Amino acid sequence: MANFATPGVFFETTSHPQPITGVSPSTVAMLGPTKRGSKTPTLITSHAEFLRIYGEPVPGSHLGVAVKGFFNNGGQRCIIGSVAFVGLRWRQVKLAAYLGSRNPARRSGLSAMEEQDEVALIAIPDERQIPGLTDALIDHCEKLKNRFAVTVLPFGQADAPGLPPVRDTRYCAAYGPWIRSQYEASGPPQDYPPIGQVLGIYARTDIQRGVHKAPANEVVQDALGLEVELTPPQQAELQGRRVNEIRKFPGRGIRVWGARTMSSDPDWRYVNVCRFGLFLERSIQKGLQWAVFEPNAEPLWARMRGAVELFLFEQWRAGALVGSKPDQAYFVRIGRDTMTAAHLAAGRLIMQVGVAPVKPAEFVILRIGWPGMVAA
Repeated sequence: MANFATPGVFFETTSHPQPITGVSPSTVAMLGPTKRGSKTPTLITSHAEFLRIYGEPVPGSHLGVAVKGFFNNGGQRCIIGSVAFVGLRWRQVKLAAYLGSRNPARRSGLSAMEEQDEVALIAIPDERQIPGLTDALIDHCEKLKNRFAVTVLPFGQADAPGLPPVRDTRYCAAYGPWIRSQYEASGPPQDYPPIGQVLGIYARTDIQRGVHKAPANEVVQDALGLEVELTPPQQAELQGRRVNEIRKFPGRGIRVWGARTMSSDPDWRYVNVCRFGLFLERSIQKGLQWAVFEPNAEPLWARMRGAVELFLFEQWRAGALVGSKPDQAYFVRIGRDTMTAAHLAAGRLIMQVGVAPVKPAEFVILRIGWPGMVAA
């Protein structure tokens, strides 16, 4: 506080960091054929709303089943991208329809989804019916670097020996085998890709625990059975292929039993670590938009540092970062040690942020020793 020499009324200007609010990590996008509706991506918040806008599922397509599975398992926000309007007779939708038009007047498919900034998760329930579609979905995520994809093994491959690992990427996770479920209560159970259910579990875990919690060891709410129940050697092979297994446990139901990405990089092995990183990047990027065109000097740096440190402190306090003290969990650097005179002359402001995310206890090892057998 300044020293005042004479009595009177004085003004002091203080600068507080503008708080950063975390973006939604669980808004989902799904693409597929519908009977009606619009090809413009549309947000829905229930399965009933999907039926009202897009009609009953197209026979042979898994989009409607995935949407229902998403909401049944805890999902709340889903952006639908219709890639074709199909009548009562099923016809194969070509890859080009999913890639979509880039014409600004009628963008569709994955091209239109590029403009949906709130999308954090994306999937195509019919991906395995069209060659090249899985790679196109992953290419979409790797290009944008702000969303995460969920994919599945083709039907009948969960127990197939000797297959190579899936594509190496940190922007996607693979699951298998397919689940047995009923779309209609009066209909017979059928095998479906578990895409919608897995995405719903992602959203449910985000809401109940936070995006830093691995979306695993969670019950698949509407699964009646599995395409195949795997033996321990088959389970180990799936893990070696970087595929997350869906397993049936006596008395505990059918659960997602894996939380690995398709990446071979140990730093990006776990789904929650990758998604938490995307959550931080998107939240900080959105929360610091006010700083653009501000004077690039110490007052601005202090405000930005304070805003990011406050946001990361909240993440640490919520259990998303390791360490018994904040300085063990994260750091924020901005100033003369992150920018040169050339950077300042070019109008560039560079901040360095480092975090230590919590990783899941994937293998819980219990070492039990009887008192008489413990070595001195």
